[in-house]
Amino acid sequence: MDFNTSTTEEAQVVMTQEMTQEYLNKELERQKEFEKAHFHESHLRSVLKGLTWRIFGTTSTIFIAYFITGKIGLAMTVGGIEFLGKILLYYVHERIWELVPKGTIRVLKKRFLGR
Repeated sequence: MDFNTSTTEEAQVVMTQEMTQEYLNKELERQKEFEKAHFHESHLRSVLKGLTWRIFGTTSTIFIAYFITGKIGLAMTVGGIEFLGKILLYYVHERIWELVPKGTIRVLKKRFLGR
């Protein structure tokens, strides 16, 4: 008995390619659905993230200002100004990034770098 194994193997390859493509299409659809369901960050969350980050940043600024000046009052003043100013800047920065559609960076990278 002589079986033609090449057509069987070819059929398996084609079937595997079709199954792979179907799987990838389903995954792409799932990803799109996830992105639709994914909620954007709220204004409050952006504020809270900025606040906690600024606590860390301002503490280091106060230590640096004290190290340079040797005056705790001046270091605290610098830290207070820096704290309020950078919270505002961070919030504005977050809201601007929220306006940039997801995937934009990848598109720009491909367009300008060809990758």
